[in-house]
Amino acid sequence: MKCPKCGMITEVKETRGHHDGVVNKRRRECRWCGNKFNTYEIDDGLEKTLKKYLAAHIKAVQKQQALTLRNEKIIARLEAGEKHMVVAADFGLSDNMISTIARRAGIPAYQKMRRKEEPSAAPRTRKKKAVETSKKVTPASPYKTVWRHPSA
Repeated sequence: MKCPKCGMITEVKETRGHHDGVVNKRRRECRWCGNKFNTYEIDDGLEKTLKKYLAAHIKAVQKQQALTLRNEKIIARLEAGEKHMVVAADFGLSDNMISTIARRAGIPAYQKMRRKEEPSAAPRTRKKKAVETSKKVTPASPYKTVWRHPSA
């Protein structure tokens, strides 16, 4: 490395590692003018690793934000009264996934349809089916079964 004062080559007098070997502190001295100064060097491998992890973290946060925005749109459409199958088809998701999103938002998955009450006061009764009295005849098997003793 060159001296900041005269521009000549310097030599390292002392090296110390700081912060678990991530940063190296070097004490340098110029051969010509005698200038003493410190340099701090960061490990390049660590810097690349940190950049990689930072990029992955940013990508994960962006994906989470996109999923949150999508889920908010789905919830708004479900609250507006659209059917689950229609919303699922529009977003390319399964009906089960839409139901899971709705359940987490506190929206009931499906509401039971209530019967409209009839104006008559008479209770409904079921009609009994007519019972046939004739016996059903099954056709005879084309194969005749003959029993034989195993010792014969």
